[in-house]
Amino acid sequence: MFAIVETIDTMDTVSTNQGVYIMTMQQCESLIESLDSEGIDTEAYKFQFCELIALPPEMRFWDELLEDLKTEVAAMNLVKEHPNSFEIHHDIKLCMRSNDLRLLLESGYQDCTSHNDETPSYYNGEQIIYIYNPIKEFKVTDIDGEYIGTYNSISEAV
Repeated sequence: MFAIVETIDTMDTVSTNQGVYIMTMQQCESLIESLDSEGIDTEAYKFQFCELIALPPEMRFWDELLEDLKTEVAAMNLVKEHPNSFEIHHDIKLCMRSNDLRLLLESGYQDCTSHNDETPSYYNGEQIIYIYNPIKEFKVTDIDGEYIGTYNSISEAV
């Protein structure tokens, strides 16, 4: 699972250089294969990939698919301790920025979302972050449920 993170760390951003488009296309293909090997359903990504391939080269923009794949991988890497959390509120998790998910991982948080949670939740052994709005509302409590605060960004919440 963590080998995929190393792949993401080496990815370039998309520019107008045709060589970078090809490189990004290969990166997308590689990430889809990596997610497949982890048992993640990638049919939507494969469909998006095929739609891009069908376009003329000058109309292919891989950055959106690459960002979607990075977000999927970041969400996957946060379920090391609780793998069953991956599918719970998955749609909300995929609305988060991949950098926010990476920050949670780098800050020692793990996905602890359970079926009776109303929102995705992440803990680091001391506090829990609840994702009420994946862009701007992050509620934090201590491990006993005592309210700490509500923040506008993950960087403030961690």
